[in-house]
Amino acid sequence: MRADDTSEAARAPEPAVEDAIVGDLRTAAYQAYVVGLKRYWSTELYAVVASQAAHVAEQPPREIEQAMSTSHAYRAFAWLEVHLQQMKYYGRWGLVTLFAEADDQLAGELAEGQKREPDKLANDVERPLPDYYVDTDFHQHRGGIWSDPSDAFAYEAAARSTTPVASDHGDLHSRFADHVRAITPADGVVLDMGCGFGKTTEPIRRAMPGATVVGVDLSPQVLGLAHLRAVQQGLDIRYVQDRQEDLVHFEDESVDTIAASMLIHEVPTDVLVQSLREAYRVLKPGGRLVYLDFYEVPGGNVGRFLILGHSTRNNEPFIRSLLAMDFHAEMAAAGFTDVATTSFEEEPDALARGTELPEFWRFPWTLLAGTKPATESAGTTRTADISVAS
Repeated sequence: MRADDTSEAARAPEPAVEDAIVGDLRTAAYQAYVVGLKRYWSTELYAVVASQAAHVAEQPPREIEQAMSTSHAYRAFAWLEVHLQQMKYYGRWGLVTLFAEADDQLAGELAEGQKREPDKLANDVERPLPDYYVDTDFHQHRGGIWSDPSDAFAYEAAARSTTPVASDHGDLHSRFADHVRAITPADGVVLDMGCGFGKTTEPIRRAMPGATVVGVDLSPQVLGLAHLRAVQQGLDIRYVQDRQEDLVHFEDESVDTIAASMLIHEVPTDVLVQSLREAYRVLKPGGRLVYLDFYEVPGGNVGRFLILGHSTRNNEPFIRSLLAMDFHAEMAAAGFTDVATTSFEEEPDALARGTELPEFWRFPWTLLAGTKPATESAGTTRTADISVAS
């Protein structure tokens, strides 16, 4: 191409580093192969395993696991559940592998993003991260999503194939955002806890143009990416690094709704119990707390056998403690009323089978919610050093 060529091709900007990585033909083909295998795992192989497990459905999950240990189908199912995740992340064209090679460039992208509207990103890097967070490689992501800039970008790319059978994974977050809008004043303050790269925060922002929307997460890398995506799209979102169990940057009775998607199955019980009390403090009287997570498991013992196996195989150990927790009792102890756990339909007809085992693998999406009484007031007072309105 000549130096003086002024065609559209010559003037087109270079693609972002992350777009170039996932757009590479080899990477795209490899990841499509992994997704195709996961679809097989989620449908045909799952159906065989579910059919076999139905013969011992009266037994508790631990005994179903023992009974299924000699099944070739279940052995293949369990092996693929572990190794498909590892292939997605660490194969020759695995996402973590490829993004790590571009870590310096991706760090530059985050640094440039932080220069744009810097008042909308508040990292608290001097505050140590909690032990359970740094000691657990959630989803088999070695070193977590907080260590390096590339981890945040790999996490974002990997999320696109979390539910390969679903017609539109983003629909889950949009539907949850619609629910948040329905329970929140139009000009209210919404705190999206465990916001990650903004997968739910952005739909909430779009659904509630008159609200103040704040995303909170532990990882400064992921928050930097969330901020970058927000400024790229012109979305007015504020991101703050904080802990759900100790929200030092939020004042008493300052938030109308606290929402969180896919968060509480990744914290130990003691942290979750403290988080409920901290949410109560931060919420205004009449405010709402709502989680979208895994709790009401369809399919009886077989359904629990499958989700507990996932907890082990995908290194999500706190799913077990969440399912064992009496959420209603803990919410009531924290002061909440109108506590409810309701199965959530992530796409049309996802709950067509009701409490029966689904026809394909799906997460047991549940809304877990409660209300701070309108006449109640928090017992202790805290003044935040960062105002959500700033």
